[in-house]
Amino acid sequence: HYWEKHGAQSEAALKAEVAALWDAVDKKAKECGLPPFQRPPPAVVNEPPTDGSQISPDEIRDRRSENNVNPNAKVNVSLAWSNQSDLDLYVQQPNGDLVFYKPCTSSNCGLLDVDSNRCTALLQMTCSLTDRPLENITWKNEMPLGKYQVMVGLFSINNQSSNINPIPFTVQITKDGKQEVFQGVIEPQEIKCEERCSSPKKQITEFTI
Repeated sequence: HYWEKHGAQSEAALKAEVAALWDAVDKKAKECGLPPFQRPPPAVVNEPPTDGSQISPDEIRDRRSENNVNPNAKVNVSLAWSNQSDLDLYVQQPNGDLVFYKPCTSSNCGLLDVDSNRCTALLQMTCSLTDRPLENITWKNEMPLGKYQVMVGLFSINNQSSNINPIPFTVQITKDGKQEVFQGVIEPQEIKCEERCSSPKKQITEFTI
């Protein structure tokens, strides 16, 4: 899932780098009097969604504004999707702390300040579901230096239907005013239905402070 993790620009750069390496191999083979090597066929790459499931930066900005997300935070990590399922956003900090829907007690932990479509059995009668959900993790205090891993998992499909369909989502990282966008999908084969229909969290990308 190279597209989901890195995006189109990184994919294009990787293809260009591979092509340059093959050109260097061909040049070396020619210098040694060898025939050109047979290049492998292009790998099949998951293309970005074209069915409208991508959520635009403008739409994420609007959802952040509607949920009172601080636009001036050093880092905002947002997760957006387009149905009433309950997806969960996780960020693993360099010091091992995991920021998600359970409170993190360290003083330099991030904060999940928006949690959409949360609908546990105890909340079933009062929960509020939306087709424009957003989750957001932000940092109010100084952030530990190092790599931050961004992960997404499905907590529940919230009994929308007996059919289990792919759930596309968009992750946007805004760091010091600069945006990076990543696409992902919770695939039906990843979803297991027991007490509820859910999936394990999976890494989408990482960033460095």
